[in-house]
Parts: sequence; C-alpha cells; structure tokens
Amino acid sequence: VEFAIGIVPGRPITAVIRGPGQDHAYIRVQRCHGCYRLMLRVEAVLRRFRKHQDLPRKLKIDRLEIDLANLNGARPEDKEPIDFSRREIELLCYLHSHSARPVTREELLDQVWGYARANNIETRTVDIHIAKLRKKIELDARNPAHLVTVRGEGYRLIGASEE
Repeated sequence: VEFAIGIVPGRPITAVIRGPGQDHAYIRVQRCHGCYRLMLRVEAVLRRFRKHQDLPRKLKIDRLEIDLANLNGARPEDKEPIDFSRREIELLCYLHSHSARPVTREELLDQVWGYARANNIETRTVDIHIAKLRKKIELDARNPAHLVTVRGEGYRLIGASEE
C-alpha cells in the first residue's frame, strides 16, 4: 500500500492511496477541517485495504458461489449473475470468519464500517445490509437458513465454505 498527500495553497488537502491490485482511494479534506480529519480518513482506508489482503478468493453458500474479487456470484440454476457491493462482501467475509458465534451489530459497525464508537450510534445500516444480503443469498429471504438472526445477540452466517 502506497499513499501520497498533496497540499496546494488555497485548495483542499488531497490524499491518494494505492492499494493492492487496481484499488485506489482518493480523499479530499477542506483545509478548515485540518490534518486530523485527513489522518482519520487515511486510517479507515488503510484498514479496508488490509482487510482485502486476507480475503479468500471464493465463498460457497449452499449452491451459490461468490467470487469475492469480482463482487459477483451465481447459482447453477440461475441465468443471471448476482452482483454484490464491496461492503456486502466485507460483511459476508467478516461473518464467515466469525461463524462460530453470533456477531453483534456494534461489532459489525466497528469492524466492517470502521465506526470507532459504535455503541453510541443509532443506525439501521447493518439491518439494511443484512436484509439486502438475505435477498441475494437465501432462497427464501423471509425464512433465512444461512444468514440468521440470533435474538438478543446478533447475526450469524451458517453453512459457508471457502474455495
């Protein structure tokens, strides 16, 4: 991972981060927000790049094969591929790597979204992403068999394997 910071008088501070492969991140911060905000954003991007280095190539859930690098998946019986966002892939991989136990909403906000103080945040982001993922990976999203809710604990991914 390489990064460069450009400072031009009268212009926003710009950081360019080059990650593994073709991944790039451009961060612009207005000068009034200062270097502290830029540093926080750079740290968040570097955390995301480090997560991608540890990802398996493919994940298989029942008959669905997900290509994590290309952000898509397919079932043999379906004609159309299923597209995933990078955040959905990060969420699936985190749940897969912690599949032995339920993962709390706060832990997901901290580890996948990078919110440092997730306990103080009221958001439905995790719930919305889980609902979207269920529509994509489950045969019946109303009665999930793989991405399940453990009442009072969090979410759990069951029956996924790496390839």
